[in-house]
Amino acid sequence: MSVPERRAMVERPGENLSVRRQCALLNLARSGVYRPGPVTGADDLALMRGEWCSNSTRQVTASTASAFKG
Repeated sequence: MSVPERRAMVERPGENLSVRRQCALLNLARSGVYRPGPVTGADDLALMRGEWCSNSTRQVTASTASAFKG
């Protein structure tokens, strides 16, 4: 069972078992249950996909290449 599936099984507040005990039984860190996951912004996702090259970057690269050609 994956970690997100196990996190979804934790009941807050637990009626019969405390969150601490539920996490121990499910082999989860309590911090992962209490703290929300990181939110990745659109800029970060674009950077990870390699869409960070803009036209100005391509122009600088082209002008640098032409300078070395002679």
